[in-house]
Amino acid sequence: MSIVTVVMNRQAHLWATAPEISRWSGHGEHLIVDWSSLEPIARGRLPSDPRIRVVRVEGESRWQLTRAYNFAITMAKHDLILKLDTDCWMDCHSPELSLRPNTYLRSSAAGGLNGLFMIHRSDFLQAGGFNEYLIGYGFDDKDLYQRLDRTLHCKYFPANLFRTLEHSDGERVAAADSGSTSQGKQRNTWPEMQAIATMEKSKVMNRWLAEKLAWTQESGRTHYIEQAESSWIAVEESIPKPPALLQTQANAIGTRTYLSLLLGLPERYLESEIPLHDLERIQRWHHVLKTYASLRSMALISLLKLALRIGRGWRRLVGG
Repeated sequence: MSIVTVVMNRQAHLWATAPEISRWSGHGEHLIVDWSSLEPIARGRLPSDPRIRVVRVEGESRWQLTRAYNFAITMAKHDLILKLDTDCWMDCHSPELSLRPNTYLRSSAAGGLNGLFMIHRSDFLQAGGFNEYLIGYGFDDKDLYQRLDRTLHCKYFPANLFRTLEHSDGERVAAADSGSTSQGKQRNTWPEMQAIATMEKSKVMNRWLAEKLAWTQESGRTHYIEQAESSWIAVEESIPKPPALLQTQANAIGTRTYLSLLLGLPERYLESEIPLHDLERIQRWHHVLKTYASLRSMALISLLKLALRIGRGWRRLVGG
């Protein structure tokens, strides 16, 4: 089995999880793909486990899970693949995993574990792999599972097999930006609010693009060339790109979702009241959105807490 993990600017998570994975005897390779991290992954900071192999992809300005994991799975040495995110690991006492023919395993857990799966590479490629039209976070795994379910039986990993690190959405989105290496928790802050809106924007755009651009085995995945040992770069002309009109429509859907979450206004209302080109301008008003969304959030939470306290006091009074 090859465990495949892709990292972009989240080395702190890797330093924590790689040693845990190395304690597990159920795999023959841990392939770590460095997706153009600002600070390249230092092999010397990883366990001396000879099963660990580090490959770097250069020239990527943003995180793209679909392309990254398609590349990683293609590069793996073994046919049996376990896709494991940077913040995940299994206990060293976990049993070895096996896979029956015409079957794949995936996690039934929600949150950070829902993208984990184990599959034969031949089955993964037969379904086309991840849809490379999809960018950012969200819906990439659901789109893949829908296609896999047409020909394979879906089974689930044993409960409590995997563990995951605690981290905020703000960290995840910041690390996906090649210009940031932000770490640390940022709960209940503007970065976290903006991160949630950004992820929901990405998710709704990906869902729409997946519906419009069906992905199959014949779809042209990105090609890479090796420019040095263990260092690869994408052939720009081979990277799949949606037709301009579909991308414009997807951007419009994403813009309305993003502003709806930050402004607290229904998408239908935004669509009817403000032209799209003005919504796109508003989306760039970062300081205005930050101030408005932060004040609105603080005021609403404070009012809700006050109302709850009044309600509890009233019930005690009536009950007395």
